[in-house]
Order: sequence, then structure tokens, then C-alpha cells
Amino acid sequence: MKNKNFGIVALVLVAMLLLAWSALAHGGFSFQGTFHEQMEEIMEEGTYDDLLAMREELGFNMMPWVVDEETFEQAKEHHEAMEEFHERNGYSRYGLGMMGYGRFGYGMGRGFGCSMMS
Repeated sequence: MKNKNFGIVALVLVAMLLLAWSALAHGGFSFQGTFHEQMEEIMEEGTYDDLLAMREELGFNMMPWVVDEETFEQAKEHHEAMEEFHERNGYSRYGLGMMGYGRFGYGMGRGFGCSMMS
């Protein structure tokens, strides 16, 4: 009986580790980190129509709180403010990007991640 319980616990732990590894490999459970470069380009140079086209292409609603051109412009302003905050406070010196990843790996700078990916 003890061996059976040990086997079940080991199987559960392995499954949890595989799930965590899979999520981290794609930038989170929502896989949005995968599209960060595309989103950054849209936020810096794109339009609301570009965001709509990306949503259509991907098949899910990236940034669901952006519902019209006005909220898209607000999101762009927020994105720019976050970039300025990171530059002004020296996060780039430590390799901390807007996604909250540092040069030393995942977790360095958590809490200051890109709000587009929330």
C-alpha cells in the first residue's frame, strides 16, 4: 500500500513539474509572452485596426480591456509611461525588461512586468 501511495505522489509531482515547465516555456499559462514582440510593435507604431487584425489572426482577445480606439490610445500611453518608468529608474541597467525577466533568469524583477500581458 505504501508503494502505491508513493507512486501516486511521484506521478502527481512529475505532472506538476511538466505543467510548470510548459507554462514557463511559453511566457505564462496564457502563452501571451510568445507574442510580446508583435504587441510591442503594435503599441509603439500600430493602430487599433492592427490590434484587431492580430486578435483575428491569433484567435483570442489580446488585451480584452481595449474595446475601441480611445482605450487603445490609453493603452499606448500607459505602455509609453511604463517604458519611461523603466528607463528613468534604471531597470535596463540590471537587464530588467518590461516583461519582468532579468538577465539572470525568470523572476528577476517580477512585479514590474508589462501590463499588456496581465
